[in-house]
Amino acid sequence: GIEEPLVEILASSPIPVTYAGGVRFIEDLELVHRLGAGRVDATIGSALDLFGGALPYTDVVAWHRRQQQEKEQPEQADDA
Repeated sequence: GIEEPLVEILASSPIPVTYAGGVRFIEDLELVHRLGAGRVDATIGSALDLFGGALPYTDVVAWHRRQQQEKEQPEQADDA
């Protein structure tokens, strides 16, 4: 599973940081995103369907695209 206290600590890092290990579901990505205040990336390994796991790669890509769109929307509103 996700080491929640570690992700919270990593969120205060002054440099880009990636959390590795424990991501098995989209909900885990959501958890890392929330606990890491959007500042912590995550890697996914054997949980991906590409490597025999149950987490569809296409779902991960779709989740990432939604996150990117949410980041861009507030900036677009500021430009209006």
